[in-house]
Amino acid sequence: GHVLSEDESEDESTSVDLSVGNKDCCILEVDDPEDEEVLRLLMEERPPDGFHVVNTEIVPGLDDLEIIKNLQMFTQIYRVKFHQPYNISNHFHRLLQTVYFKLRRMVPCALCDLQFRIDLPEPDEVQLCVFGMALGLGKTQKKAKVIVATKRNGNFLVMFSI
Repeated sequence: GHVLSEDESEDESTSVDLSVGNKDCCILEVDDPEDEEVLRLLMEERPPDGFHVVNTEIVPGLDDLEIIKNLQMFTQIYRVKFHQPYNISNHFHRLLQTVYFKLRRMVPCALCDLQFRIDLPEPDEVQLCVFGMALGLGKTQKKAKVIVATKRNGNFLVMFSI
């Protein structure tokens, strides 16, 4: 083993404490083409304006929007010959772009409970499948007043919204 001298201490092996210091933004410059490709693969494409895409059944953060249209289930299948380089993220991007295009008339909408399936029908082919629910969204309406039915002199009043 290594014996520490008086000049050395265990404190020299410091780790970065992310809770201390300036948390301003920084600029990340990637100058290596290989690193640029890896970085591009790690970053997700943003959906077009008007689409809220989640893989859960409930859309978090939709305070000012509510579901105003019926649910619509969708399935999209994408099958392609698979050649090197095996960039599967490009194929997922094309699959989702097709879904956005087909559901463009529902904007604003939420695509919920997205589930993906990957199949290899042939040795040189890949088949991607996505299915989920599309929810039409709209501005929140004012809450309606509800009149409660009561019994007066043997007659019932009806309950309805105003």
